[in-house]
Amino acid sequence: MLAALTAGALRAAFGSLPARIVDVVDRGQAWTAAEPGSDPVGAAAYEGLVAAALEEAKREVAAGEAVLVAAGIRTTAAVREGHAAAELIGEAASAGADLIVIGSHGHTGLARLVLGSVARSVLMHAHCSVLVVPVR
Repeated sequence: MLAALTAGALRAAFGSLPARIVDVVDRGQAWTAAEPGSDPVGAAAYEGLVAAALEEAKREVAAGEAVLVAAGIRTTAAVREGHAAAELIGEAASAGADLIVIGSHGHTGLARLVLGSVARSVLMHAHCSVLVVPVR
């Protein structure tokens, strides 16, 4: 999404304000049925998937950071683990953010009910303004 914007448009949007790019990998519910110290079937595969998701998130925030830095915008980036909405809200609060810009895939109906909506949760609980941008 950032790559589609021109450097001029990015500078006009941010001015001299800094930007922080944050991606969150949600581990979901941990398995609790196994004995302490044991390795339930599939746990190693699950950890591999989480590790791959973390690496992909690092690549994505680095790419976004590069676009903003190239446009002359002071930018930092971070990857967090946890519940996406809570992590994003917490990150914004600790940074004293005035605005959260978040993408939304626009799920509707059953998909929204089952998956929930990170953007909606951030919109409802953030301490600051939230701009929801459709992801295409």
